[in-house]
Amino acid sequence: TAAERRRARVVAAAALLALALLGAALLWWRSRQQGADGLDPTRVAVLPFIDEGVGEGGAGPDTFEAAKANAKANAEAALDGRDAQQLLLDAFSRWTDLPVVSATRVNDALVRRGIAGPRSAKEALAMARELRAGRAVIGRVRRASRADGRGGVTVYAQLWDVSRDAPLTREHPVRVTQALPDLERKFATLADSLLIGRSRSP
Repeated sequence: TAAERRRARVVAAAALLALALLGAALLWWRSRQQGADGLDPTRVAVLPFIDEGVGEGGAGPDTFEAAKANAKANAEAALDGRDAQQLLLDAFSRWTDLPVVSATRVNDALVRRGIAGPRSAKEALAMARELRAGRAVIGRVRRASRADGRGGVTVYAQLWDVSRDAPLTREHPVRVTQALPDLERKFATLADSLLIGRSRSP
């Protein structure tokens, strides 16, 4: 009947209005979550750490013995920038309320740029902006020469405010071995240091 058709049109119009209002509310909520630059201030991008190779320690770099020691250190210290990224992502996963950019999305951004990892803090921040992350962890991996009998790997990491191009925490160093329990424990400590440092920052 005509009355039933009118009721159907009213119900359909009400449903469309409700959907429109819901869409507007979602857009408003999303705009509140993001800054004026489109970055989500709560989202963290963990980029592959910058691999600095063999650092100071031992004989001079221009000696044959130092070159052999450094080559051995590179071969034995298998931890690289991508490993450090994944270990820190695993450590961050303990914080269930922390929105972190997935490793897959980071890898896609690397593929688009044709690089294995950021080569500088500036490049890392540019990648974080591309991923719409308001926070970024920028780190580096440095191996010590075995010429002095010590060797080992030191990992450094720092949390940055992407919109301001400014660090939120000091650079935290941890010295690690290749033993998995030690790696997991040290990176858990590193993750906590970065996030606790963030919570204390203005």
